Amino acid sequence: GEDGPVAPPAFGLFPFYGHVLERLERESGRRPTASFAYDWRRSVDDLSEEFEAFCDEKFPGRPVQVLAHSMGGLIAFAAMRRRPEKFAPGGVFAGVPFGTGTQYLQDLHRGYYTELDRCRQFLPAAQMSFSSHACFFPVDAEEAADLLVDVTAREKAGGVDFVADTSAIGKPSTEFRPTVEGDAVDMDYYDPDEWERLEMGVFDPTLELDAETREAYKNHLRLSLEKGRKFRETALRPYGGEAETLPPLTVCATNKFATVNQILRRKKEPLPISINTSNTEKVRNTVTRMLSKIPQGNNIAPATPTPAGRTRHEKNAWEYDYVSGRSVPGDGRIDYAKAFPPAGVPCREVALDSAHAKQFCWEDR
Repeated sequence: GEDGPVAPPAFGLFPFYGHVLERLERESGRRPTASFAYDWRRSVDDLSEEFEAFCDEKFPGRPVQVLAHSMGGLIAFAAMRRRPEKFAPGGVFAGVPFGTGTQYLQDLHRGYYTELDRCRQFLPAAQMSFSSHACFFPVDAEEAADLLVDVTAREKAGGVDFVADTSAIGKPSTEFRPTVEGDAVDMDYYDPDEWERLEMGVFDPTLELDAETREAYKNHLRLSLEKGRKFRETALRPYGGEAETLPPLTVCATNKFATVNQILRRKKEPLPISINTSNTEKVRNTVTRMLSKIPQGNNIAPATPTPAGRTRHEKNAWEYDYVSGRSVPGDGRIDYAKAFPPAGVPCREVALDSAHAKQFCWEDR
């Protein structure tokens, strides 16, 4: 974490926090400010302790008011519960995932590209190394309910729409969809054996990880999930009432966009032709000869690689739909109903109309 710089030109293309940083920089002469940068690979409780130390270093012996967005709000909230006197002026939060959900299954299983589809830091192999993600999932069956449902039987009968492997991230919509009926998938999100059993994330057989790498991921995931559950049970515990002092909070959340909070799953249909692996080379040569006989002409487009998104789960037994399930009011990423502090925590609620990624943009929505 270092002092927030003047926003560089790149914020003109991706203005997530640029406008706020510029505004704070202009006013820093009247009111000292500092920007805390954190590493998503760390657990949220570790980051919260680092944030607390950062505030002590930057503003020794002085109270601090916090402005936080998304996961930054969880980091700050935990510190505020530990040290309410340090953060006595309170804080303003926007788009904070206080509640649980299955939205991050899409991140960890499918992943996505950013910055003109070139940045790979959010693909599953990287995202499953981010310990910070481990606190977002339901902690019990009651919370999980129908957030992940198997619709194989209904889909075969033609009773449900299914759009396989299409990302909803960064595509806010105002078209709301009802709950889709199906069989609730029994999964303990805080047990790495369950992720492996269900072939999710790096345990997708398509990735063909060697045993040593799989085990390393599994051990890392186990530690991350243990910390994630502990963070949710402690830092996000219900309000202690008169026995607990909390700084004043203003919590902003969006209720304008349809936010998908139900993921659908179906069993893949078996391929019509089964190819013995011992004949793979023979099949490849046959296909090559067939393709070589296709006439070449101006109306024949050159061959292009198959998009990664269409084959990334080809060896997985399951397909997932991240766009056709139930959607509820939110910011396109966080449910409005789950964007507020734990039960009983006093706060002022403010409704926004901007999508999640634009909640800190001064001009753009």
